[in-house]
Amino acid sequence: MRKEKLCIRTPQIYDWVRRKVELPTIRFTELDHRDDCGCNKGENDPCKIITNSKSFLVKCFLSDANGDELNPTDKHAFNCFAYPIGQNISTTLPSGQVIDLQKVKVTISGFIVIEIINSFGFTICISIPIPFSTTQIFTLCLPEGTFPICEITSFKCTTDLVCSKKKFDHIDVCIKLYIDIQSITNIKLQIDGVSCTARSDIEIDLDDCPSDLPPSPCPKLSPS
Repeated sequence: MRKEKLCIRTPQIYDWVRRKVELPTIRFTELDHRDDCGCNKGENDPCKIITNSKSFLVKCFLSDANGDELNPTDKHAFNCFAYPIGQNISTTLPSGQVIDLQKVKVTISGFIVIEIINSFGFTICISIPIPFSTTQIFTLCLPEGTFPICEITSFKCTTDLVCSKKKFDHIDVCIKLYIDIQSITNIKLQIDGVSCTARSDIEIDLDDCPSDLPPSPCPKLSPS
């Protein structure tokens, strides 16, 4: 196929910063009556439930406001907003060039759920959705006509359940994020390429009828 000049519209990245953020440890010293341990005769203290368990797993996962688990790689799994706050900062590059960067505020929020699983893989207790949030300030090259966007590229949540005398003492939750922030704008480019068209459909025989052949006979096991 012959190449031709094509005009496309695409985002261009002007600046890109990645930051690792560890939220302050969230500690719960009291149980919420809405946490679900009701499958154990109304017992709401996970430490009493797991006392006789040989092994158990305490984990937390990203969820929506209803407690349904979300995939952290889904770009809509977090609420992430970035906006300039109108302050310029002059900085000197290693080359000696002085440039102006802009302050950008980034706010991230979401929900997690804490779950306790026994050695058989069954959920013993599960919490209500727990909100979390953080606000970060970035410095970004933000020329006129560009705008900032943010994205969570990695999410990790760990928990530590502490029992004292077979009773709940506290549970700690640690959340770590990698935040990407970019300044972008849409630009028009002329490229050499080939216009693409849809391919022909491939017909596949999906009629999988069962075989009429009888099963194979068993080997002769009894003495004749």
